[in-house]
Amino acid sequence: MRGVRRGRGAAAPQPAPGPAAPAPGPAAPAGVPVAPPRLLSDPDVPYPDGATGDATVIVVLVVGEDGAVRSASPEGADEPFLSAAAAAARAWRFDPATRGGQPVASRVKLAITFRAPVVEEVA
Repeated sequence: MRGVRRGRGAAAPQPAPGPAAPAPGPAAPAGVPVAPPRLLSDPDVPYPDGATGDATVIVVLVVGEDGAVRSASPEGADEPFLSAAAAAARAWRFDPATRGGQPVASRVKLAITFRAPVVEEVA
């Protein structure tokens, strides 16, 4: 018998609790809420080669006014999960956060949970 990897050990981002925070920049008018950015890209992140087990990576993203990810800082796990999460997040696109109906840069935390692929025995 030999083992066959079934399924796609993938991750799906889950927003961390709390509203989006505006990225550093010009002061915001007091009392105007920020609507968080909305992910447009496919959130699946392939399970990294050479990885074992499950892991959750928290990625702090700065999303620009144009919806592009300006930076991705992963934390909370080991390699190769950190690199896989950061690389995937840098390629994502968002509808940008808005304040008063205008796009603004924002900082948001996402949790990416990796689940090891299931290996099934094949006769």
